[in-house]
Amino acid sequence: MKHTDHTLCWHCRHAVPTKDKITGEYLTGCAWSIDRRPVEGWRTCQHRMYEAQKGGMIHSYTVTECPEFEEG
Repeated sequence: MKHTDHTLCWHCRHAVPTKDKITGEYLTGCAWSIDRRPVEGWRTCQHRMYEAQKGGMIHSYTVTECPEFEEG
């Protein structure tokens, strides 16, 4: 996927974290979807920052390659 206006994350099964109901361990998710930390090894073509309602900045990325990507 080389389109700069679409992030790879929109097509990844890890975009929405899910937990095991018994153990509480994450079954899906990544550093970004769980903790808003960039995934090690990401390749991004854009980096955006938005002002948060309560001050500070929110970072947003357009991801073009990710080592944790799984279609889903």
